[in-house]
Amino acid sequence: MKNYLIFNVGGTNLKFALFRDSKLSEKKKLPISYGTKKFQTQLKQVIDSYRAKINGIAFSIPGKINSRTNIIDFGGNLSFLDGVDMKRLLGIPDDFPFIVENDAKCAALAEHYQGALQNVNNGAVLVLGTSVGGGLIVNGKLLQGQHFQAGEVSFMTTTGNPCGMDQAYGSAGSAVQMIIRVNQILGNGKSTDGEKAFKAINAHNGGLWEIFQKYYRQIASMIMNIHALLDMEIFAIGGGISVQPIVVKEINYQYDEILNRMPITKRTLSRPIITQARFNNDANLYGAFNALLKQNK
Repeated sequence: MKNYLIFNVGGTNLKFALFRDSKLSEKKKLPISYGTKKFQTQLKQVIDSYRAKINGIAFSIPGKINSRTNIIDFGGNLSFLDGVDMKRLLGIPDDFPFIVENDAKCAALAEHYQGALQNVNNGAVLVLGTSVGGGLIVNGKLLQGQHFQAGEVSFMTTTGNPCGMDQAYGSAGSAVQMIIRVNQILGNGKSTDGEKAFKAINAHNGGLWEIFQKYYRQIASMIMNIHALLDMEIFAIGGGISVQPIVVKEINYQYDEILNRMPITKRTLSRPIITQARFNNDANLYGAFNALLKQNK
C-alpha cells in the first residue's frame, strides 16, 4: 500500500489530503499562513505528522508554475511564493517523488483522470471563481506550453483595443464579481453570498437576470474563441457556482444564441459539449495526485 500527501494551496485555506491506493482517505484544512517563513513552517509541520507513512508529495498552487523544476515563477495573489523552489524550501530529498502544478491544470488532470474528460483526447476545464482558471487536454495530454502558461484564459482580452485587466476575461468572467454585483442590488451586506444571489437569479428577477445572462454570454464567447483555436470535444465547467444547474444550462443557451447570430461560424465549427465538471472542490487534490502518478510512471 502506498500513501501520498497532497496539498491544495488557496488564497484563504491550505487543504491537504492523504491518498491511499489511489483513493482519498482523509482530508483536512487550515487557514493559510502568509509569508514565506510562516508558510514553510506550516507545511513542514503537516509533512512531519505524516512523514513516516508517505511515498510522495504533490502541490496544487495558483500562479505560473514550472512543474519540471518545482519553482513557482509567479504566485499571483500569493506573492510571497514568487521565485520559491518548493522542494528546496521543504528540504525534500532529490529522489523523493514530488511535484508542484498550477491549480487550474490540476483541475484538468482530475477531470481527465476520472471525471468529465475521461477518455477524451481534446477537452478543457474552465474554473469560474475569482477569475477564470483554464486547463487544456490536447491529444490526450495536459498542454503545458513552452513557458508553462497554456490555458491562462484570464489574460485573453474581450476587446481588440488597448485595455487594462478590467477588459480581460479574468475580470469579465469573474464569478465572484458577478455574485457581488447581484448582492449589491439585493442590498445583501454579505457581498459574496452565492446562495442568496442564486436564489434571486433562479426567481428570474429582471435586473439580476440580465446581469446573469450578460456574464454567461461572456463565458460562452470565451469558449467559442478557445474552441475555434483548438477544436475541443468537451468543455467542463468547474468552480463553486458550477453546482447550480442553471449555470451550465445558461452557458449552453448563450453559446447557441451566439451561433444563431453567426451562421457561417455555426456551419464551420462543430459544436462542443459543455458540461459540469465532476470533482468541484476536490478537483485540485485529485489533479495534483494524478500529476504525481504520471511523473513517477
